[in-house]
Amino acid sequence: MLIPQGGGEPRSGHRCPGERVVVGVLEALAVRLARLEHTVPEQDSMISLRRLPARPRSGVVLADVRVPSGDS
Repeated sequence: MLIPQGGGEPRSGHRCPGERVVVGVLEALAVRLARLEHTVPEQDSMISLRRLPARPRSGVVLADVRVPSGDS
């Protein structure tokens, strides 16, 4: 069952008080993850729409993950 925290405007509606912090952390993490060098091995990417959350059957598997030189 999905129970959303709230859907109003952050300044006027019922929202998580830490939402701005979490969104900021996710933005920074997305940039770092996008810069990683990696390979994607063979995996089962079938997505069942009968399951929540809908996600690839084997998840997302990365191999040989490394931080590019000069990016610490």
